[in-house]
Amino acid sequence: MKLENDIGVWEPNELVYSASDLPTYSYLVIEGQAQIVSPSGLRLSSIGYNELFGEASFILGKNRTVTAIAGEDGLTARLIKSDHLIAKLKQDIFLSALVRKLEARLSNSNEKSEVLANGMKDVSSEITAFIDSINERNSNGRILIDKLDELEKEFEYLKWNFGIVD
Repeated sequence: MKLENDIGVWEPNELVYSASDLPTYSYLVIEGQAQIVSPSGLRLSSIGYNELFGEASFILGKNRTVTAIAGEDGLTARLIKSDHLIAKLKQDIFLSALVRKLEARLSNSNEKSEVLANGMKDVSSEITAFIDSINERNSNGRILIDKLDELEKEFEYLKWNFGIVD
């Protein structure tokens, strides 16, 4: 990352932060995108222009739960110190409670998405092994594998369009 005042510039696919890191900043995207990825590699979301990410760790008072990586075209973002964000929330108790509640739901949703995705991978592997054994006796097994591949693509689409991020 190149740092100029409070603006960070990351090269394409450069790591912004990793899951389990202590939070140092929240980030407001100025240009490019950040990809949000679970610890097991599940892509949760893409953050773009004028969107904030990395704030949940401060609000919930815990280490990072996801990894952020600059997008394919890189990332330029304003670095926001935690004390600035926390001070804003302390000014309004209702807003602070609402944001904490939403951040807790967001974190829970990320965890559930990862469990679901890992479960689907396990099931897919088992089915593929089963189909391979059927293929030795019956060519219709390939049809089932193709349908499973389409289902996996649909699931990926849903993750990207409805994913929730840290």
